[in-house]
Amino acid sequence: MSTKGKPLPAPSSPEALRPRWRLRQAPEGAEAALRLSGLFPGRLCQLLAVRGHRDPQAAAAFLQAGPASVHPPLLLWGMREAVDRLERAFRQGEKVAVLGDYDVDGITSTVLLLKLFSLLGLPCEAWIPDRIKEGYGPNTAALTGLRSRGAAVVVTVDCGISAVAEAEAARALGLDLIITDHHVAGAALPSALAVVNPKTSPQYPYDMLGGVGVAYKLAQALLERLQHPRRDDFLDHMLELVALGTICDVAPLDGENRALVKAGLERLRQGRWLGLRSLAQAASVDLKEADAGAVGFYLGPRLNAGGRIGDAMAGVRLLLCKDPAESRALAAQLDAANVERQALEKGVLEQALPQAEAAVARGDKALVLWSDDWHPGVVGLAASRLLERFGRPTFVFGVREGLAKGSARSRRPFHLVRALEACAAHLLKFGGHEVAAGATLQAGDLPAFAEAFVAQAAALTEEDLRPLIEADLELGLDEVDPDLMGQLAAMEPHGMKNPRPLFLARGLSLGAGSKRVGGDGAHLKLDLAQGRHRFGGIAFRQGPRLEALAAAGALDALFHLGWNEWNGRRSIQLEVKDLRPAGQD
Repeated sequence: MSTKGKPLPAPSSPEALRPRWRLRQAPEGAEAALRLSGLFPGRLCQLLAVRGHRDPQAAAAFLQAGPASVHPPLLLWGMREAVDRLERAFRQGEKVAVLGDYDVDGITSTVLLLKLFSLLGLPCEAWIPDRIKEGYGPNTAALTGLRSRGAAVVVTVDCGISAVAEAEAARALGLDLIITDHHVAGAALPSALAVVNPKTSPQYPYDMLGGVGVAYKLAQALLERLQHPRRDDFLDHMLELVALGTICDVAPLDGENRALVKAGLERLRQGRWLGLRSLAQAASVDLKEADAGAVGFYLGPRLNAGGRIGDAMAGVRLLLCKDPAESRALAAQLDAANVERQALEKGVLEQALPQAEAAVARGDKALVLWSDDWHPGVVGLAASRLLERFGRPTFVFGVREGLAKGSARSRRPFHLVRALEACAAHLLKFGGHEVAAGATLQAGDLPAFAEAFVAQAAALTEEDLRPLIEADLELGLDEVDPDLMGQLAAMEPHGMKNPRPLFLARGLSLGAGSKRVGGDGAHLKLDLAQGRHRFGGIAFRQGPRLEALAAAGALDALFHLGWNEWNGRRSIQLEVKDLRPAGQD
């Protein structure tokens, strides 16, 4: 039933945007086919089925995620031209520059290619534009500087697909520009010497590589062309960077990405990178036990912090560092920057909330918020929090010296890049993905852009704005045991398109040990029971709901399963995503 025209929930209500729940349904016959194969134990079989797997051999290949999932790099359009030019640079000893994005994907891509060119003995340097002064991607001033310092070739990583004017500037400067990127292309491609992007390569079997994945394919193709004796060792070592960048860019962990990340995590746990060991120590992470969640939640934000509010090259220097004392100092610098980033983000949120609530009260289906006081490096994080709270596509801008630089977050069915294309008349530049994007415009154009962007969201319904949580399976607490945990481990690594398995349990009771935790009581430590089976749990950012949940009596819960380590004791814990009164639709 359509909900168009229905009044939206008041933003002041704590239950206004309580998520909808839905159990995934397996394709007809999928579970039976997997069971008949005898390859998968019970709950793993069900999980694979509800995730859409019906062919036993394909499901086994997904779990193993081996070399068969990795594709020849020369299938990427532009790769042959890129390798030809870099081979010539190698033969002639020309200087090559790497120009990267300031996030983790861009930093890891930059380090990977610097390592490659150093291995080949090529003169090289890196440039990551300053987020505040230069903005995202190539710019004419940076290209001019690289040319003046002797670069003959510039390779972009994790950026450049929208750099049409900059490609012309590079040509005028006498620079050969190779663009490697993974973002959605605009109407016109830059006229670079080569453009390597899986999204512009119809014949490439997998179009969701991260920026560091594309850089890795370039390294693979060039080393194969040169028949370099250290090819295999180098590519094996670089898988750690591929895992780090791909996870932190929230790229899908299926197909080729899954194979690369799975192999990369195995190597990362060996602690071979000095910089990563130092960063993990600063974040109190045990690398030997690190999974995709630890990488994305603890390592990524610290590596990102330099590019958000300080010096993105600090992350590059850390990953290239060979001196233990310097490595520890750089990791401490990034850790401190991350603390500052958290404080800035909190400040933006506090100031943005009144603007957001006023927009919701007007009936706006999208939020466009801005201030001269907001740091452009944290606006994307604030946009994510506001999307979570209000359910609306959200753009947050920081304004400096007459320019507004912002980041947007959304979820389906609202496509950010298409919306920005419709608003392009108000923008200086933009780019990104379906659910995350960025834009720059003149500050004076913000009101007109806001009106145009909000109009793009006018057709969203109440159901579109309410988040939907899909649970994989219904589970009784009596089934939670180490054997089940072993089955779930086969599904790792988790991320986009392969999320952690989410379970539904009904009729739980909330024990007396349940309480608010955290400095401001933002979280819930839970004592949950079903019959005689009892487990501890944690529910982040749900502290204010404690009294309402306690008064509800029996509860239904959506949760992940994880291991909790405390005082040398290891126990299974419910990581609760949402709770509601039992039987509530």
